[in-house]
Amino acid sequence: MPITEFLERNAKLYGDDVCLVEVNPEMPETRRVTWREFELIEPVRAPYYRREITWSVFDEKANRVSNLLLERGVKKGDKVAILLMNCLEWLPIYFGILKTGALAVPLNFRYAADEIQYCLDLAEVNVLFFGPEFIGRMEQIADEVGKHRLLYYVGDGCPGFAEDYTMHAANCSSRAPEIPLTDEDYAAIYFSSGTTGFPKAILHKHRALMHAAKVEQNHHETTKEDVFLCIPPLYHTGAKMHWFGSLITGGKGGPSQGQQTPVHSAGGFRGEMHHCLAPGSLGAGSAPGAGQRGNKTGNVPAGAVEADAHRRPAGSPEPDPPLEGIFPPPQIRHQLRLK
Repeated sequence: MPITEFLERNAKLYGDDVCLVEVNPEMPETRRVTWREFELIEPVRAPYYRREITWSVFDEKANRVSNLLLERGVKKGDKVAILLMNCLEWLPIYFGILKTGALAVPLNFRYAADEIQYCLDLAEVNVLFFGPEFIGRMEQIADEVGKHRLLYYVGDGCPGFAEDYTMHAANCSSRAPEIPLTDEDYAAIYFSSGTTGFPKAILHKHRALMHAAKVEQNHHETTKEDVFLCIPPLYHTGAKMHWFGSLITGGKGGPSQGQQTPVHSAGGFRGEMHHCLAPGSLGAGSAPGAGQRGNKTGNVPAGAVEADAHRRPAGSPEPDPPLEGIFPPPQIRHQLRLK
């Protein structure tokens, strides 16, 4: 069962329920600024805002992305990259890519211009979605990377070397495309951080994404009533795949923007937060009430199983079966080339 079917199910069952909330406390402006230049300027602070969408709108936006890509010639097996900071558009674009049968290729927002170009070339990317924070880096490589691929800009003030995603997607159909998908179809290419050299690619099938979703929902004991605050970047498997648990249950999630502390980000949810996923450097205990049911925290990589985490307390009649017996282990590493 491809993971896109959970989105379509949620749109039918919980269509009017809020599913994604973007909370942005006052953040310094980084538009048209590369990450290396950012510390050299005096930042202008943007006002607080809060945006949210329902499951039906989420699915509708994903369908518009999918139909936009299909109209531009993207077909099953093609690759579409995402170079965005956490925002409300991130996940609808990701699921829109999956619905076409193409492979989603999330990119690390810390990549320099040459690393971005390297990943686009290695993965043979056909289309790139990028945001305002990356205009500076994209300008350096636009002539090269724009020769044989589409560049879609997500945000206000589209640069001349790209096309306006919002304007183009608004005119596309909101109906789901009829593209058959199976668990054995390729779904995504994820890159390593590149700390020991240039980034390395890992290929995932739809079966791997579904396995991660089931494991994360089981680890976090996520319910429909829970709210999942995701502070790490969505390009990372250890963030988005944690949120997959909320996708299974139809719960609410929040992709946090910027470099915020868990307490700062959680404050924007006005007491709604039940789960907080914070980067390891911040520590799980950074959020108030860490470890308590109703305000759980955790940072277990997707697919990982803690030692004896599935066992019953001492004295129980019999132990639970290992998670591997419940959810078959996915085959997530393959050759990058699909030919």
